[in-house]
Amino acid sequence: MVDLIPLCHLQGGASAEVADLVGEAEQIHRLEEMGFRRGAVVEMVSAGSPCIVKVLGSKFCFRDAQLLSVLVRPGATQ
Repeated sequence: MVDLIPLCHLQGGASAEVADLVGEAEQIHRLEEMGFRRGAVVEMVSAGSPCIVKVLGSKFCFRDAQLLSVLVRPGATQ
C-alpha cells in the first residue's frame, strides 16, 4: 500500500487520488466545493509555490499551506 502524501509533494505532471482532507470544517467544505473530494483524481500541472493543480477539468492555483490539508495517494490515472 502506498503512503499518503500532502498534495504539495506531488511532482509536476503526476496524478494522484484524493484520499483524505484534514483541517477545519469550513476549509474542508470549500475544498470539496472545488472538486477535491475523496476518490477524485488530481494532476499537478506545475509544482512549486504557488502551484497549479487540475481536478475535474478545472485548474486551481494554490500555495503550499493550502495543499497540506489535501492528502493524496500517488499514481492514480485519469
